[in-house]
Amino acid sequence: MRLKTVFLMVGFCAMSALSSSAMAQLWAKNCATNMCLDATTGAVNGMVQVSDCAEYKIAQQWHQNSPWGQGLQNAYEGFGKPCLDMNSETSVVTNACNKALQAQSWTFVANGQVGTLQNGYWNEGNQCAVVGDDNTVIAAKCDGSIAQNWYWVNVGDDASCPEESRMKLPTQRMKLPTQ
Repeated sequence: MRLKTVFLMVGFCAMSALSSSAMAQLWAKNCATNMCLDATTGAVNGMVQVSDCAEYKIAQQWHQNSPWGQGLQNAYEGFGKPCLDMNSETSVVTNACNKALQAQSWTFVANGQVGTLQNGYWNEGNQCAVVGDDNTVIAAKCDGSIAQNWYWVNVGDDASCPEESRMKLPTQRMKLPTQ
């Protein structure tokens, strides 16, 4: 009887820790490359790249909310859990999370959906993350191309970007109320 009670308590603790971390950390896969968004360093203005997705690469795991809201925070403790940032109109980097930095404000879609990673500060909020020729992540004017589409999935999910999202969707126009 005593052994059974100890086993249940250990099992409950292990399940709780696993489920809370698994739900919070996600991969952002680029639709053009099917590679994961990857922080490379904890240094100031750290380079961001894409690389082959692997569960052991903790620097590929992201939280879809920074400590204060609309941002993306890297999950890697070894890098100090930096936030996705821009230090110029085309340079996507990681830096220490700072709610005063508007360049750390990003618009993105929820887990399981395809969309852009759009910066809310540079170029009047019209800069999107895109993969450069050398697999570094840079920013360019948002144009709806496949290279600017990112697919959010749970860490370990080998799904690629859904085919229907590979086509450029028509712009939806909002109807104004008539008077």
